[in-house]
Amino acid sequence: SVFRIEDCVGQDAIVYQRIPKNGAGKITIALDHISHEVDAVSMDGQEIESFSSVHVVKKIDSQTVAVAAFKR
Repeated sequence: SVFRIEDCVGQDAIVYQRIPKNGAGKITIALDHISHEVDAVSMDGQEIESFSSVHVVKKIDSQTVAVAAFKR
């Protein structure tokens, strides 16, 4: 299947490369049993550590999504 970044929205993912405050990192997300690396920014601009579980909230552009960290 063809990867479409829109398909990430609403899914859970893992932060692969730390998302710095007001910056971009990377998440890894499994769609149709295939793992993808996607650029990601934090919805609230806060830092999200590597290996944190996140929820993909929306598409920013063709390569980037906004994510929200799960509350601890």
